[in-house]
Amino acid sequence: MKKAITVLTLSINTLAFGQFPNDAQETISINNISAAIRTNGSLFQDDLSPGFEVPQNSGTHTFYSGSIWIGGLSSNGTTHTAAVTYAQESMQDFWAGPISDSTHYVAADTSWNRLWKVTKQDISTHIWNYWQSNYTIPEVILNWPAHGDTNKGQAPNLAPFADTNGNGIYEPNLGDYPKIKGDEAVYFILNDDRLPHTGSNGEKMRIEIHGMVYGFACFGTESLENTLFVDYSIYNRSQQTYTETSVGFFSDLDLGGYSDDFIGSDVQRSTYYVYNGDSIDTPIGGSQAYSGVPPAQGITFLSGTLQNSDGIDNAIGFGPGESTNGSGYGDGIIDNEVRGLDHFMYFTQSGASCCTSPTNAIEYNNYLHGYWKNGEQLTFGGTGIYGQFESNYMYPGTTDSLLFGTQGVDPNYVDSRGWCEEAENNSPHDRRGIGSTGSFTFEPGDVQELTIAFVFAKSDTGNQHSSVALMQQYIDEVRDMYNADTTPCGSGVFSSVKPSENEVRQSLTIYPNPTSSVLNIQGINENSPYQIFDITGKLIISGSLSQESVQVSNLTTGLYFINIEGQSQRFIKK
Repeated sequence: MKKAITVLTLSINTLAFGQFPNDAQETISINNISAAIRTNGSLFQDDLSPGFEVPQNSGTHTFYSGSIWIGGLSSNGTTHTAAVTYAQESMQDFWAGPISDSTHYVAADTSWNRLWKVTKQDISTHIWNYWQSNYTIPEVILNWPAHGDTNKGQAPNLAPFADTNGNGIYEPNLGDYPKIKGDEAVYFILNDDRLPHTGSNGEKMRIEIHGMVYGFACFGTESLENTLFVDYSIYNRSQQTYTETSVGFFSDLDLGGYSDDFIGSDVQRSTYYVYNGDSIDTPIGGSQAYSGVPPAQGITFLSGTLQNSDGIDNAIGFGPGESTNGSGYGDGIIDNEVRGLDHFMYFTQSGASCCTSPTNAIEYNNYLHGYWKNGEQLTFGGTGIYGQFESNYMYPGTTDSLLFGTQGVDPNYVDSRGWCEEAENNSPHDRRGIGSTGSFTFEPGDVQELTIAFVFAKSDTGNQHSSVALMQQYIDEVRDMYNADTTPCGSGVFSSVKPSENEVRQSLTIYPNPTSSVLNIQGINENSPYQIFDITGKLIISGSLSQESVQVSNLTTGLYFINIEGQSQRFIKK
């Protein structure tokens, strides 16, 4: 399959890559993984080659391509989809940049055809040096896409940033900086509105997607060393309400040699994954195989889409409005339920016509909702076709102990391994599939957020199932860290970085900043005690506010911190 794609598209794309204004690429490589991200919505495809290398510099890969899918119905019943499978110019549903007025989509405009790669160290250096005359602000921080051009119909607020003076304007020269997660992040903005959809062949949705791929350099914590994360924020910038909307992540999974793979799902872990079909990974067609014990690669939905409000606290279970792998269920809080992995569909490049790659909007939408592309419901057992009862997941093994995927029907496993590829005596081959979350009603102005973890594991001993067990252990560790918003290398690393359109600013406001003599203060009670520290943390001045200002003319030039009523702000004495 991989050689077929190369031969088919080479003549089309030889000139396109590097020239078509939708093909910029960046690589994230903060830990054991090196992965390619593109501006056309494709993840992990490096031009026409696999782009998720793990370990770094090994030449071995687990993905050929990955991408986000979304589909829903408009008020007249029309199917709208935005989805890509591969980074091909001839098959596009997404384009770089935010939603704009149609008159401002210019084919030659490459200003948005880029990604923003920034590290925690870049930001730390900026925070401590932005005010110094000999400091040059890094290009990625200087040109962080914090704001859109409202004169072109773009949203005023785009990429998240720390607003140090609370004025709502991104000013890196005054100390503002990008808000990222992890130790390295790549940020991108996509829209499905610029041109007709040639990937899914569906009607436009007029959605805007903000994505952040990030990882941690938390050495000694193997689960984080072998995991990348992606956050998607999906905005409905249209005037349409979409019903029965679902969001999914497509994966063409190539575990080293791509022709000997199996695929499965882990319901309780909200995960689908690829593993080797036997104990030896076999190279094919130029792909480099893994030596020793073959690894496993998981795609885990840490946080899916927000469930429609219904005025109740939905329970953990398999009934309508319930879930066993989401969050917020049965916690006593109304309408905070977030879905997990609701469906997993596996399909093939060739074979039965019901179960091959989708070619139109209805077929893409069917896969997103747990149906074969011909509209038949996925069923439990065999190849998932025409079984005895419905199922939400292909090849879950025995991981669905609460019977969520079968709506309470006990499958009474004949084989102790449950429903899996080995138990069905399948032949290992090339594997791909789509995991999805939803459905929900997508109103104009709404935003849905999604967090996915890509977890790799390779056992030193045993066989391919040992790597699956290690992957499950890593997933559990990653989820615990995500839920606690902490890692062994720091806290607050998974918290939301996306400010709302009406973000509440800090109550402490100081101006002018920089200042040469007087620092004016707003939002603080009169006679409040204050302290001023220098950059080393040494206390320089303390007292009580007799008025809404502090005299700082006697301070030497430099960076200082003022603390009042538990709040702190930086200022520069010039």
